[in-house]
Amino acid sequence: KIWYTRKQKSNITGITAGVVSFSSLDLKTGDIVAINDCQSVNFAQVCGCEESDCAGSDTQADINQGACTTPGNHAFNFPNLNIPTAEISVLDAALFFIGKRASGTTGYQTNMPSLYVRHLDNDGTLGNKEEILEGVESLQVLYGVDTNNNQSPNYYVSADDVTNWSNVVSLKISLLLRSLNNNVLSGAQVLEFNGAPINVADTKDGKTDRYLRRVFTSTISIRNRNIGY
Repeated sequence: KIWYTRKQKSNITGITAGVVSFSSLDLKTGDIVAINDCQSVNFAQVCGCEESDCAGSDTQADINQGACTTPGNHAFNFPNLNIPTAEISVLDAALFFIGKRASGTTGYQTNMPSLYVRHLDNDGTLGNKEEILEGVESLQVLYGVDTNNNQSPNYYVSADDVTNWSNVVSLKISLLLRSLNNNVLSGAQVLEFNGAPINVADTKDGKTDRYLRRVFTSTISIRNRNIGY
């Protein structure tokens, strides 16, 4: 899962009794927002907003409800917030996973493994899954660990083997893709995936497996780690 804030941001102009004032920003009742200044980040839920900014509400009652029941929060006055440097933006998340299409999916090859994503929805829940790339059989992530404080990874390990997450400075993401059609190859295929060799047999689950597979890998630097603390 990747957490991030949406591109649109707004400058905060003041806070009175927990009510945040800011310039125009597209919000919906229930949105989770990040409120940050030059020193800290706070997270809050939009329990009420002006009608002009609350684009996702259906009724005035929703806009002025003034209370959040899901996921459930308490009032917060944001003490010590540095107003001149403070901004507000909507928090979002992208949960990536491998899944299969349901049998009988109209217009598509059914049971095809694909890469899916779910985004953060109102009230901190995840929205419906969206297919973004077909033919993906596996998604694996290795974490680059810096052991000598030079902001460069000394080795890559799986999440289970990370002993200090503050030392992680990069990610290595690998995708295993297969062809959309079977009977492409004439026999078994051997390839390296996620740092280890794999041998794809001629048959799988009692069926002939002649799909062509390829590995795509990308290494991503964690920017705020690699420019120093």
